[in-house]
Amino acid sequence: MLLTINFLRMNYRLPCSFPLFRSMAWLLLLTGGLVLLSCKQEPGGSTATNPATTSPDPAAEEAARQRQMYQSKLEQYYSALATETMEEARFFAPEVESFFGSRLTREQVGQSLRTGFSQVDNRRFVIDPATVQVMPSPMGGVIVEFSGEVSFVRTATGEQVRDPFANRVAFNAEGFMTRYESLPANVGHRGLTAATPDADLRSTAEAILGIFKSGKLQQLARYLPTEQQPMLLVRTGVYSYPTTFASINDLSKKAPWLGEGLPALNAVIDAGDLPAFDCDDLFSKKGTFLGSIPADYHEISSLMESVQREDLAEYNNRQMSDVRKLEASMSHMVIDTETSLCFFLGKEGDNWRLMVIDLASFDCSA
Repeated sequence: MLLTINFLRMNYRLPCSFPLFRSMAWLLLLTGGLVLLSCKQEPGGSTATNPATTSPDPAAEEAARQRQMYQSKLEQYYSALATETMEEARFFAPEVESFFGSRLTREQVGQSLRTGFSQVDNRRFVIDPATVQVMPSPMGGVIVEFSGEVSFVRTATGEQVRDPFANRVAFNAEGFMTRYESLPANVGHRGLTAATPDADLRSTAEAILGIFKSGKLQQLARYLPTEQQPMLLVRTGVYSYPTTFASINDLSKKAPWLGEGLPALNAVIDAGDLPAFDCDDLFSKKGTFLGSIPADYHEISSLMESVQREDLAEYNNRQMSDVRKLEASMSHMVIDTETSLCFFLGKEGDNWRLMVIDLASFDCSA
């Protein structure tokens, strides 16, 4: 570099103090330094470092794919229910092992679901993606558990309802549902809340509880429906039998122990959602609870169909039609965990009525 400067000075005799020449000299020096540095860099070398990359986890990717696939299947099913375009052959296996506790054919499931179409309007289902869990089934296929919320308007009363739900559904290897069961809804999860009962509903429920506690059954007469016959579920041996009762005297004959009263019964409604129950662990909490039931509740008619298939009782078409109308009119249930008493309430005009007394569903004695 110095030789270059001296060469310029000798040939052009320009003083180094000249500003333009001085700038050119420093530029030549800087360029030469950069060239020398680049020559010292090893061939193929690089001073940049590549960020570390993590290899994909095939198991996690497959689990995410499964969740998305079955969530999509369920959303299609609930969309068909909400729009009343449900085709059972699209979603259910030919034989459904358990549909809310009853073994039904695909056609029977479809018939049962369609009975609820006339009972509600503006129905909408929302599944919470964070709750979707997919597990392998020991019978093949998968089991999916999930929670969400359903909103609708009861056709008969115009009541607007928002209810949480939680379900367990089994799919076979072909992707058809073989089991469909309810789970206790996690009402506090992600903002889902149970509907608050109105004052008339609560006072009616507590008045009926007080009558059962005292055993003064004649006082129930004022709470019975006038347009339909109420029903009684009792257990005989290992089977539960739904039956109607025409009067309080008829009720006393079919369930005489109710006339003795239920001293252990708590006649005050406790706060909170309905408890979970199974015959191994019994109730998930203690107390007396009031909660809403699904708009398409049909467990009583499904039980009647099961009893009839086993030739344990016979119900004609009129009886089956009547019980489905009764189920359609019911909206809330009361459970007392100490006595296992359960009953269902529904609106008739402006009044809450006692529609069903259930003495069987939580009886694990047989």
